[in-house]
Amino acid sequence: MCLQQSRMTGIHQWNWDGDVILFDAVLPSGRPTIAPPHQPYAMDVRQYVATENNAVIRKTLVKEVAAYMHRKSMSRARFTKRGKGAFDYRVHVLTNFVGERIRYQARKGSDPWQYPEETLALGTGDCEDIAFVLASLLLASGVSP
Repeated sequence: MCLQQSRMTGIHQWNWDGDVILFDAVLPSGRPTIAPPHQPYAMDVRQYVATENNAVIRKTLVKEVAAYMHRKSMSRARFTKRGKGAFDYRVHVLTNFVGERIRYQARKGSDPWQYPEETLALGTGDCEDIAFVLASLLLASGVSP
């Protein structure tokens, strides 16, 4: 399973609101072109992470995550506030939401990555697919990239 509760201590003191790490984001696509010669192409991996303005991700936050929080008696006010511990709480809520909402499914052979919308629609994905959904929800919730 890709998503597990962290055993790390002190994570509630991390700065989720401003650290920036940049790597080379150009990778070969896992999906071939739709027209012949059906070959992989270079793409920016960040295309797999939806922005905070993505309508599907926003709707998931507003409806599904809110309903999940209500069922689990989690604080919506704490989820939306800013300040010490607020981003950690969002990460906690969204990690648990994704862990319960998306079923891990390993793939053999060709492994094209799914877009976050695909993973949400299917309800399954492998490690990268689940990571893309979680990253998209975190960004849409206001946690800085």
